[in-house]
Amino acid sequence: MKCTFFGHRDAENSIAPVLEEAIEDLIINKNTDVFYVGNQGGFDSMVKRILIRMKNKYPHIRFYVVYAYYPTEKTKEDDSVETFFPEGLEKVPPRFAIDKRNRNKDKL
Repeated sequence: MKCTFFGHRDAENSIAPVLEEAIEDLIINKNTDVFYVGNQGGFDSMVKRILIRMKNKYPHIRFYVVYAYYPTEKTKEDDSVETFFPEGLEKVPPRFAIDKRNRNKDKL
């Protein structure tokens, strides 16, 4: 099973424990083993940090950071994080790229 997380730029740190519990529940009880997460804001960063911890605990899971904009040297993740840039998104005007990426998550 796959799960996607694309969130708001602002996220209260107080949701991190609940979010971590929900992700672990997805892995253990819902057989979710593939996760996709955005890279624009605080919520996405929080999910990515949790998924890195979960990957250490459950090495069978995979997760991908999904870019809305074509990656440049500035946006490159470290080598331990897999990334994905959806096909066709390079033709979308930047002001619509995040919305287009989020609406097409079924193509991931």
